[in-house]
Parts: sequence; C-alpha cells; structure tokens
Amino acid sequence: AIQEAMRVLALPSDLQMRIFTFFTYEQIHRNNRLFTELFTNLPPQLRFELNLHMYLELVGKSRLFRRARPRAIREIVMQLEDVIFLP
Repeated sequence: AIQEAMRVLALPSDLQMRIFTFFTYEQIHRNNRLFTELFTNLPPQLRFELNLHMYLELVGKSRLFRRARPRAIREIVMQLEDVIFLP
C-alpha cells in the first residue's frame, strides 16, 4: 500500500527509498501505534511495570541517576517513551 501510494504521487526515487526505509525500520524495531495503544489502555501499575522493564537498564547505566532515590527513578521511568528517528 505504501509503495502504491508513493507511485501514485510520483515521488522521486530517493524520497521513496527514505520513506520505505522509515517504515521498514519502524516495523522491525517497534510499531509505534501498537505501543501507544498498549500503553494507553494499561492500568497505572501495569504501565509502570512495563516502563520499568523497558527503561530501567537505560536509566541505571546513566551516571546522572546513580544516586537517585527509587521514587525519582520511578518518576523518570514513567516519563520515558520511544521515539523513532531514521537511522
């Protein structure tokens, strides 16, 4: 469907390749729409546990947060979200 839309729009091949690369990257790494839907519908405790699982290692490796209290780590982890950029 994406390739057909790009063909209909007569997009230049280099732009088509960038768009196709983005969608491929998104599918391989994380589908943002699915994650948004998953996070939106979870109760707060489950959302916290999911965020903790996904981001604790990232926060834990940062020297900035090594001395942070557990409550601060919780607040930080709850604010993190995935954002996809083109590689």
